[in-house]
Formats: sequence, C-alpha cells, structure tokens
Amino acid sequence: MRYLKRFNEGIFDKKDLLLDVDGLAKDCLAYLIDAGFTPSVYYHTPSKPDNGVDFYLFKGDNPRVSYKWEDIKDDFIPFLELVKQRFIILNEYGKVIYIRTTDGNYTLTIKDILDDNVGLIVDSEIKGIEFELKGHKFRI
Repeated sequence: MRYLKRFNEGIFDKKDLLLDVDGLAKDCLAYLIDAGFTPSVYYHTPSKPDNGVDFYLFKGDNPRVSYKWEDIKDDFIPFLELVKQRFIILNEYGKVIYIRTTDGNYTLTIKDILDDNVGLIVDSEIKGIEFELKGHKFRI
C-alpha cells in the first residue's frame, strides 16, 4: 500500500527514498549482514529530509571494527551497480564514494569501485564506506 498516493502528492518523497535504499541494502547485502556488517541509511539532514539520504556500511555496531576490501567486494560491487541504476548519487568533483580506513580517508569514483580499481585500499583496513543519495532515477 505504500505506493498508493493521493492526487496532490509527488511521485516520490524522501521517505520512499529512505525505505527503498534501506530495503535494497538489506536484500543485496544479506550475506554481509549475516557476517556482522551493518548497512545504515539516514536522512542527510534530519531536519530537512529533502536533502537526501546517506548510506553507511561498517562492521559490527560501530565503525571501529575494520575489515578488508576482499571481504566485501563480491557483495558490495553488485549492490553499488544497482544503486547507480536506481538512484541519483551525489557527486562531489567526480568522487562520490568515501572510504574510511586506518591509514586515512579516501574518495573514489563509482567507476573505480565497479571496475575493482581501488588502489591502496586493497591493503588497508577499512572502517566504513559511505555515499549520499539525492533521489530516485525511476521507479521500478
């Protein structure tokens, strides 16, 4: 019933965006969730949900537990491909994926991650991955 709208409502709203991204993450990252990872989706600015949502992936209950790129790439890359197809990802200077590691913070393009061209991150201990979404590209 969540897809039924009144005549004066927009096609999409940010609550739909939050629920759709959260549902996609739970569906696509089920193996990672079973392995102790936590995908989280939040409003970018809680007081202004029209600003979009943030996606975070970390292991355990907080970003202090680190993991390797090899541990997640087989599940994260297909998930990111679906996100790219369905949602508008905020782009800051072409670098849209933020990766926090024990060695520092990195920003990568979607293409780099989809091509598994992550450079120095392969050897780093990752603490978390995040990106921002503005809206839907289309409704499936």
